[in-house]
Amino acid sequence: MQISVKQLALQLFQSGSITYGKFVLSSGKESSYYIDLRVVPSYPITFKLVIGAYMQTFDKIKDTKFKSLACVPTTGLIFGSVLSYIYSLPMIYVRKEKKEYGMKREVEGYFNFGDNVLIVDDVSTSGSSIIEVAKKLRAVGCEVKDAIVLIDRMEGAIQNLKVNGIKLHYFATVNELQQHVDDIMKKTQK
Repeated sequence: MQISVKQLALQLFQSGSITYGKFVLSSGKESSYYIDLRVVPSYPITFKLVIGAYMQTFDKIKDTKFKSLACVPTTGLIFGSVLSYIYSLPMIYVRKEKKEYGMKREVEGYFNFGDNVLIVDDVSTSGSSIIEVAKKLRAVGCEVKDAIVLIDRMEGAIQNLKVNGIKLHYFATVNELQQHVDDIMKKTQK
């Protein structure tokens, strides 16, 4: 089934994954809306649709021959683990901070030196989270050229990632979603 941006907008709005108000983002910027994809697994219909949207985006780039998926904690792990299962690709993840006990790893999971790794995250704003993960992956010998997200907020991630040698792939921009959310809100106000 082909997923449309309109379907995604409706499901995200109905599940409360898109909220309006005054918010501070992880980048420190203020925003009049917040996209919280951590709630998506609580809504199975929305979850299936979101995974379908990720798959449509991934299918466009799967010929790149990624050796594994690397997830940005925490929301990237939700979607990356499902994609790992569907595509039979190993999944690794990068910790925000190095463990000070046990194996003391920053990168968890199995990978080989030189593996081409696709970074999975939920939403891109400035791209800083993806850049941090890419630095840690590169430090342990992985090759990182691509990242995939569901939504790009159009606040500089594409350009910032490009400067760092990473191409961003996304299902929809926030502007594309917003058009449909505005239509939904108008219909509910009638």
